Amino acid sequence: MFEVTSLPMATRPFSIWIQLTDGNGWLSMVLVIEHLPSRRLDPEVVVRVEFGLEFQDPNLVLEHVVAFDNGIELAKVGRYRARLAADGVTIAQRSFHVVLAA
Repeated sequence: MFEVTSLPMATRPFSIWIQLTDGNGWLSMVLVIEHLPSRRLDPEVVVRVEFGLEFQDPNLVLEHVVAFDNGIELAKVGRYRARLAADGVTIAQRSFHVVLAA
């Protein structure tokens, strides 16, 4: 959860660490941070980071770090998520909330 005093606001720098296994060959990866507006099905993209990983053996565990050295801009209160896709298919996601401090 990000507790903010005003909007829009930039977060502090942070990183997302990813560990993956069971891959096969080259995978086109995308990490997307999205705002999930209430009463709407389509998310609003906050930031999108593309990268690739090469699995030479599906038993290997590969690691990747996506660093947001300047933070990200949060423009609205509500639910957000970090969503990871491999070759266009979502394989993981984690939600977080942005709330106004009282």
